[in-house]
Amino acid sequence: MKKSKSSDAGLSTSLLRRYVLTGAAIGLYFGYFFRPLREPSLALVIGLSLLAAVATVGLQAVRKRPPVSILLKDALATWVKYALLLAALEGRHWAYVMGGKAAVVVLTTLAGALMGAWLAYEKRET
Repeated sequence: MKKSKSSDAGLSTSLLRRYVLTGAAIGLYFGYFFRPLREPSLALVIGLSLLAAVATVGLQAVRKRPPVSILLKDALATWVKYALLLAALEGRHWAYVMGGKAAVVVLTTLAGALMGAWLAYEKRET
C-alpha cells in the first residue's frame, strides 16, 4: 500500500521530535550531574574527536571499502560531529564559571537537542 506525502511528513516530524527530545534529555542529564574536576582543554577535544573519527571511519572502511573521496568526506563529517559534541561537553566548564549549574544545564540541553535534530535530519536523508 502506498503512503501519502502527508503521512511521510508526519513520520519525519515524529522522528525529529523523538530525536530532539532524546538529545535534550541526554544533555540535561550531562548538565545536571556535572561537577568540574579539571581545567577545560581544547587539545583534549581535538585529540579525542580525531581518534573517534578515525576509529569510526576506519571500521566503515574495513566493512564497506568505499572510494577514498567518499571515505575522506565521511571522515571530515564524522570528525566535525565528534568535535562539536566534545566541545559542548568541554564548554560545561566555562558555562559553570559564567553562570553556575543553571548555565551548564541550559548549555548541555540545547547542545543535546541540536545534536538530536542533526541526527534526525541525517536519518531522514537516508
